[in-house]
Amino acid sequence: SESFIDCFLNRGARAGLGTESPMRPVYADYFGRELIQALLQGDSVGVALLNIRRESARRKNPLGLAYNVFGSVDSRIEPALLPKVVPAASRPAHPGTS
Repeated sequence: SESFIDCFLNRGARAGLGTESPMRPVYADYFGRELIQALLQGDSVGVALLNIRRESARRKNPLGLAYNVFGSVDSRIEPALLPKVVPAASRPAHPGTS
């Protein structure tokens, strides 16, 4: 049988993201906002995921490791729809971390 991810990939999606476990809503919100911002600025899915994981780890939050890319990590929005902004490390702490 076809998995949820396979359903998208087999119908033309270049990539999809999923988690290995249930996710806390506060962190899922943070992750989604950071991911969308990075994608709209032209980062690939893989680069965006890596940067979010690094920033979360820097803040001692391992939840970023639960997210995985299925499909091409090089998938991106071209051309970028937004200019680059200040990196997450320079912004205030995200919710759900101490």
